[in-house]
Amino acid sequence: MTDDSKVLDTLLRDPSVCEATLFSAEIDGRAMPVVAVVPFAFASPPQVRSLALECGGYSEAPAVILCKEMPRLPDGRLDTAHLMAAAKARGTIFFYERAATELESQLVTLVENVLGISPAGVTDDLLDLGLDSLRAVHLTSALERLHPGRISLADLFELNTIRRLAAHIEGLDAR
Repeated sequence: MTDDSKVLDTLLRDPSVCEATLFSAEIDGRAMPVVAVVPFAFASPPQVRSLALECGGYSEAPAVILCKEMPRLPDGRLDTAHLMAAAKARGTIFFYERAATELESQLVTLVENVLGISPAGVTDDLLDLGLDSLRAVHLTSALERLHPGRISLADLFELNTIRRLAAHIEGLDAR
């Protein structure tokens, strides 16, 4: 079990976080930890997830919600039902998805090493993970060593997730 106060303290010490809360919600029929954040500045879902995981104690990566404000009930408590419904409607709830294939697993490890963030989900946008032009060059170079001629610098930005990169490589290998 997590120490919620430690996770909240870590999140709130980050300069990109204005307000944060933790709760458990039923998602797709199972209880799942959820981290909701109102950012001061740009904060990506993978960055928030990584901050929450730094504290340890989670058996799985939490879902992340980025919102403009925390909805409150008349008594001041967080309105988690409204928060979840609004996040689902706006598409602003982000889930961590593990690698499903050996190639995805290999690419996750590579992306985590080059970008210095963990965990990297296979459906996370590479820009949200911290990909910039310099890191893209490093990542392309590393990919070229493992999969020569398969991924270009432009492909990183066009395909933009580990899952799409893996499908692209697999598609080329199938030819």
